Amino acid sequence: MKFFEVFKAGNYPQGVFSPQDVTALAANYDPKFCEAPITLDHEQKGPAFGWVSGLKAENGKLKASFRDVADELKDFVQAGKYRKVSVEIYRELEGKKPYLKAVSFLGAAIPQIKGMEPVEFKEAESDIYVFELETEKPEKTQPAEDFKSEIAKLSEQMSEI
Repeated sequence: MKFFEVFKAGNYPQGVFSPQDVTALAANYDPKFCEAPITLDHEQKGPAFGWVSGLKAENGKLKASFRDVADELKDFVQAGKYRKVSVEIYRELEGKKPYLKAVSFLGAAIPQIKGMEPVEFKEAESDIYVFELETEKPEKTQPAEDFKSEIAKLSEQMSEI
């Protein structure tokens, strides 16, 4: 699962967010409770362009994984029309302090938070791999070394995924 930088600890006009706040933000997030949408330019109407599937905190930075990202958004990002991201945060949502409300991709707007890694959607990340189990016995039996080689190849493919 790919994670992207979306926020980091710091002192902002909206208040101070410590590394501990970033860790709490990641720990509190539960898409089954309240799933955060992906929006454009902080629009709080219209379609969602995807959903935040998970969060994690690393060294004071919040990273998000996405699911069901619209092809239209991927095209916008790849064309450089939406290069930066910004988050919306509830200070408290039904007892969870703080809680992610949305991740918004910014076009012409300048983000509050500078210096984060840009989000890139790469075509290879959307590849689908299908592994099928052979149900018929092979006509020839393979030596144990061949099986070890096949298992090593499959393990390598799975780690790449």
